[in-house]
Amino acid sequence: MIRNDPLIEGIPIPTPEGDFSESAHSEMRERAFADDTGVALASDASLNQLFEIADQYSLGSGSKLQVEKTVGFRFGTAKAVTPPPEHLLTWHRYGIDPVPPHHKYLGNALGTPDQVAAQWEAKLGELEAELDQALLSAKIPRTVFGRSLWVKNYFAAKVWYTFRFQKPSASEQSRLLTFLQRQINRLTFGSFHFVKSSTAKHAFEDGGLCLLDPEMHLKAESAMLVKELLCEPSGSHPWKNFWRYTLNCAYPDLNMGLRLITSSCTFQLLHRHETASVLQRHAFDAWAENDVQFTPPPYKPLSQDKMGPNADHLPVTTKVAPRSITK
Repeated sequence: MIRNDPLIEGIPIPTPEGDFSESAHSEMRERAFADDTGVALASDASLNQLFEIADQYSLGSGSKLQVEKTVGFRFGTAKAVTPPPEHLLTWHRYGIDPVPPHHKYLGNALGTPDQVAAQWEAKLGELEAELDQALLSAKIPRTVFGRSLWVKNYFAAKVWYTFRFQKPSASEQSRLLTFLQRQINRLTFGSFHFVKSSTAKHAFEDGGLCLLDPEMHLKAESAMLVKELLCEPSGSHPWKNFWRYTLNCAYPDLNMGLRLITSSCTFQLLHRHETASVLQRHAFDAWAENDVQFTPPPYKPLSQDKMGPNADHLPVTTKVAPRSITK
């Protein structure tokens, strides 16, 4: 209902090809995950219709929108505009107003930079306490090999997700990764060990312990986002549209589209472009640092009306040449 209502005006975003001109752009209206639903509106003018839709849905489904639990975030120029008083919503100006800890979206608080840093500190404290409890309760395996696998599974469930949505600065990330590596070593080996960290991080087949390396793992997670952009250039993923737009802005004269990703480019110009997010910069840095030999899977083009007339279709035989890391 929200997507199809002509009286709802969503936030304009770039097309899947990264075009953000007045004559061509897409629109984002809502994102839903389980029982968390976020609605994106271009202005307050669509609020009345949004609540009308919510009332219609309540009549048909028997459920009711809890206005007291609905939180609104104001972005961009909307931060300077006073919200309308007729809807009793709790409003926060993104990046300016402190946000209560319980006002979260998909488990993450959308607060000020100081609040994000505080959230990381709290998360690290919880993580250390949980690991201490695991050691005391003997819940983890007794062998070094078993502990190494246990730590990997624990971090997969507790840590990496937050890095994608609450990306710290480069200096802060370095500090966090040092802390995480220390916890990994402590859980795997205990108080004393005589194995070099570089040796322990090797694969089992190479005589190592497959010890988790948080820095390399985070780079791999980031580079996978670039791979997703390359393999699935279109679809209902707004972040891909913005990443395409940023590439087009940073390299306007190349006119390469996604083929730029398979070149020897090290993407240094992304660091100078204001539209590039911290996550995108880190992702393309990680991609450029690896000598990737990559063949995209068979690509099934979407219909012309979804892809646009200038969409670039990657050939199946495309491969990435080894990269020269020239900074």
